Amino acid sequence: MLATRLAPMPFELATARLELGLWQEADAGWYQGLVAERGDRPPTIEEAGAKVLELRDDMLMTGIGILPIRRWQEGDSIGYAGLTIGRTTLEEPELVVELLRGVHGQGTARKRHPS
Repeated sequence: MLATRLAPMPFELATARLELGLWQEADAGWYQGLVAERGDRPPTIEEAGAKVLELRDDMLMTGIGILPIRRWQEGDSIGYAGLTIGRTTLEEPELVVELLRGVHGQGTARKRHPS
């Protein structure tokens, strides 16, 4: 079966509290901390900078990807969310969310139930 070209997901999303947007080189610092929280060897700031630009470029190429989550009021980044190929295909992407430990339990990633 031939792959169907899907419309790209939005590269920017916003709510009253949060904004998701394309990766920027300035995201390297908090991304470095997120990797360290996993228990992995944290990348150097240069490696983290290269990684966030790779994530951005991959999203622009495939039309799906993960986006940094920024809080409007606090002006900080708290993790990422989005779609990734992961163990599947572009036609059936996986949803991923990863937040810094400091924001766990604050209702940031609440699951919204349909009314």
